[in-house]
Amino acid sequence: MKTKITNVFFAQKAMEEIRALADLDLPIRESVKVIKLMKELTKHHQIFDEARIKLLQKYGTLNQKESRYDFESDDKRRAFNQEFIDLQDIELEVEHEMIEIPEDAKLKPSLLLMFENFVKVKEAPKI
Repeated sequence: MKTKITNVFFAQKAMEEIRALADLDLPIRESVKVIKLMKELTKHHQIFDEARIKLLQKYGTLNQKESRYDFESDDKRRAFNQEFIDLQDIELEVEHEMIEIPEDAKLKPSLLLMFENFVKVKEAPKI
């Protein structure tokens, strides 16, 4: 599946929430898919974070006391912002299989929304 790198960034930020998927009592096949997804998102997030830090180093100066980057001028801040927007627009391929979760799984709606491209709800068989 193709997605923008920002989707991976936000998905990685919610890795604690992804762990909620890992805590579900899923069939082994679905559990393996969760683990693979976590590894894939972590890999892409590391690439994104390295690129973000390079941009910060290019345009800013590390303020170690406050653990942040400062920009010497508005021009440098604007240049950083533009390249950062370009970075966020990069599309990448996230290799994964859709994770089927049971219809009665207890998950927050925000989690389902965040992972709508990775998870599908498996309806219970009708009797």
